[in-house]
Parts: sequence; C-alpha cells; structure tokens
Amino acid sequence: MREIESDLVVRQATQVSPNDRRQAPIAECHALERRWAELHEEVLQLNQEWQQLLSIIISRVETRRNGQSLNWTDGAAAFYDLDRHAARTSHLAHEAVQTCHQYALALQRALDAMTEG
Repeated sequence: MREIESDLVVRQATQVSPNDRRQAPIAECHALERRWAELHEEVLQLNQEWQQLLSIIISRVETRRNGQSLNWTDGAAAFYDLDRHAARTSHLAHEAVQTCHQYALALQRALDAMTEG
C-alpha cells in the first residue's frame, strides 16, 4: 500500500497542469520583455557616452585647426575610450539580437501552449 501511495505522490508531483503549461511560456515572454527594456536603457546610456566622445573628438579637431599641438596621450586616451565604447556597443547589439531570437521562440511556445489545451 505504501508503494502505491508514494507512486501516486511522485506521479502527481511530475504532472503539470494545462494552465501551468500555458503560463510558463507567457512568463518567459514577460521576462524577455523586461530584459528588452533594460537593454533599451543601456542603449540610451551608450548614446549619451557616444555624444560625450564625439564632443571630445570635435574639441580635438578644433584645437588642431586653431594651430595648437595635440598631446599624444590625449589622443591615445580618446582611442582607448572609442575602443571600449565599440566593444560595449557590439556586446549590447549581440545580446539584443539573442534576446529577440529567444523572444520569438518563447512566443511560439506560448502560442503552441494556448492551442494545445
């Protein structure tokens, strides 16, 4: 009798209700939507940083046009900042593409779950 009871408990624990099967992909979509919003905020921050970098570069160009010499360390620092910005932008773009792909798959799973039941 005890074996039957434990088997019943195991089967009940492993069975997933149709509602749970529908809710899991929807929850995944919501999580990906939240991540997308975070990525958007990061893009806005990168845009502000890009504007600052452009201002620095424009200032350097103006300095050169006015006949003043440029310090090579400032130039090296500007290229270092540009490299860092480019790397962060590339990483963010890659994550955004991956998030879009994951979202499309999650939407498909959500639709499949809705039509199953």
